[in-house]
Amino acid sequence: MKKIKRLGRQNTTTVRNHFLDSSIYGIQVKAFLQLIGYILICFIFISTLVFLFPAKTSKHNHIETKSSKPAIEENVVKIASMFICSCQKCKMESLEVCKCNRAIEERNLIRKCTEQEETVNNIVLTIAERYGFLKAEYANNYNVDKSQIWSNSN
Repeated sequence: MKKIKRLGRQNTTTVRNHFLDSSIYGIQVKAFLQLIGYILICFIFISTLVFLFPAKTSKHNHIETKSSKPAIEENVVKIASMFICSCQKCKMESLEVCKCNRAIEERNLIRKCTEQEETVNNIVLTIAERYGFLKAEYANNYNVDKSQIWSNSN
């Protein structure tokens, strides 16, 4: 009886998984499975990083670079105050105070035109044609298409 038990123990310890030691099309199965495991671990790690630190949602995050000349910035605020932000997501804030990307884009255009010494009239017309939302109180001062004018009923 002792011999049978001893033989039984030997058989169980010497049994090996031949599948892991085999090769398919010349590729070692064990090495292939380890590679797949490493790839999965890397994928999970990268996915976790992307989930924890997502990219910004907007493709065009505008940066407002203000001029070092106070006269230009004063003119930008003066012209921007004639408009409402055209993104329609900012609760219709005035353009000079709105912080969204569209408002920054519009003020940057005003700044660029001001630096090129365009007249206030031309700048207002440019902004009104491109973005619209000129406040109704300024509409009589400029020859702007009526569809570009913002009023409280919009």
